[in-house]
Amino acid sequence: MLTNLLGNAIKFTERGEVVLRASLVGGANGDGRATVRFDVSDTGIGLTDEQREKLFRSFSQADTSTTRKYGGTGLGLAICKQLVGLMGGEIWVESAPGEGSTFSFTVPLKRQPESETARTATAPRADLRGLRVLVVDDNETNRRVLERQLVSWGARGKSVESGAEALEEMRRAADGGEPYKLAIIDMQMPGMDGLELARLAKGDPELSATPLVMLTSMGQRGDGDKARAVGISAYLTKPVRQSELRDCLTAVVGLGRAVEPHDSPSFITRYSLKEEKSVPEGRILLVEDNPVNQRVAAAMLERLGYRVDLADNGREALDAISRFPYPAVLMDVQMPEMDGLEATRELRRREEAAGARRTPVIAMTANALEGDRETCLRAGMDDYVAKPVKPAELDEVLQRWIAGEAATDDRPDAATGPAPDPPKGSVDRSVLGSLRDLQEEGEPDILVELIDLYLDDALARLEGIREAAAKGDAHSLERNAHTLKGSSQNMGATRMAALCAELQEAGRADDLSRAPELMDLLSAEFELVKAELDEERAAPHPDSSG
Repeated sequence: MLTNLLGNAIKFTERGEVVLRASLVGGANGDGRATVRFDVSDTGIGLTDEQREKLFRSFSQADTSTTRKYGGTGLGLAICKQLVGLMGGEIWVESAPGEGSTFSFTVPLKRQPESETARTATAPRADLRGLRVLVVDDNETNRRVLERQLVSWGARGKSVESGAEALEEMRRAADGGEPYKLAIIDMQMPGMDGLELARLAKGDPELSATPLVMLTSMGQRGDGDKARAVGISAYLTKPVRQSELRDCLTAVVGLGRAVEPHDSPSFITRYSLKEEKSVPEGRILLVEDNPVNQRVAAAMLERLGYRVDLADNGREALDAISRFPYPAVLMDVQMPEMDGLEATRELRRREEAAGARRTPVIAMTANALEGDRETCLRAGMDDYVAKPVKPAELDEVLQRWIAGEAATDDRPDAATGPAPDPPKGSVDRSVLGSLRDLQEEGEPDILVELIDLYLDDALARLEGIREAAAKGDAHSLERNAHTLKGSSQNMGATRMAALCAELQEAGRADDLSRAPELMDLLSAEFELVKAELDEERAAPHPDSSG
């Protein structure tokens, strides 16, 4: 029912917002049930009185023009009404043409017995009770949601809709001797955005001590660095879970001071929100920007019994390490924004300056050859594993470093022995079999998940390669080819990986003369790979749900 109502709201709303609310109606019933009300509101085209009256009838649409523009059979709302009735509830709509609609329904549901864990989880944190928090957001719904969350945690929240109002309110509170202890600011606002508001607040001696938490719904690469540079304490990307925001505010308040520009060890992101205070031996930080490689490596680590925290690039890795002393870090070498080599050099600099323990960093390289190994070691990395990573090799290197044993100098530079037979098709089925071995009982089919991830990412990378070749952008071509090569290796698409390697080398040499020819070959090979992976996805396999 919610899926249908939300789908309709999105379909008929070209601008504005769609909001889902859930609330209890009255108290518990005598039979241990409670009535829950759901409201789906939108700012879409709205309905006339005549349209509302026939809306819940079968095969009914608002009007013929709506049917032509938006499609649909008119059965969805009729089925929703029938289902709500069968559950003992009611459904209705409030609407006005051009102003949007609110579809509401109530259903009685069985109450779960409240556990001690639930009572503890929903209780206000002691360090947020009474905390004065200012919310700055031009969206009324966002302000209302944040205010309610703050009240539920015992904080004292107030909201304003612009940066100018925020500065005025913060100065008024400071002059009155009761300054705000924290401000939550939206990044994208008309007139004065969140970054400009932060610059002005941090430049005002009267306001500079107030920690700032930035929320953004359209985060771009580099936005976190911009936020950190102007002294913002925390940067979170929407949607933000209640628990994530609560932990963020608790951490910011616990810092005991405002963040100075470029003071990265105190900068909080979603990756640095960790509840544990001690170092469990089984917790690993995985730093990898490629979604396919990230998922494969994470599954291997989990299969080996480790807990996995994720970071997409070197900067996020440094933030995570500054908040939690990991026993080992698996670091990809080539990443955007900050690569693994640069991140490791910066980590070693910070460790030396602070006299801190040395965090073992294990490189994940495309080839564990002598040149690659020496480059990694010179940057301060401690060890390496070759991509595509194999579970046994990963387990060996992690056991070595978590046990505190250094790598020996007599390790072979690369695997020796006869090369494996080439695959008969475009995809090496033995690789797919190894991926399926990572399946956990009761979990969704991991191979299907990886195939979907790979195909989506491959399409994006192919488009990136085409655009780079058309523009003569050798660096972008090299980067996209490198990323696609790694994920293709992980999925057993060996010929595709080899073509990507040729394109990567062409980009590195700044010689794109063969790029069109290689692109044609790569596109043709991708169609073959896609066909084989689609066939594998559709093939019957043992039920992964246990």
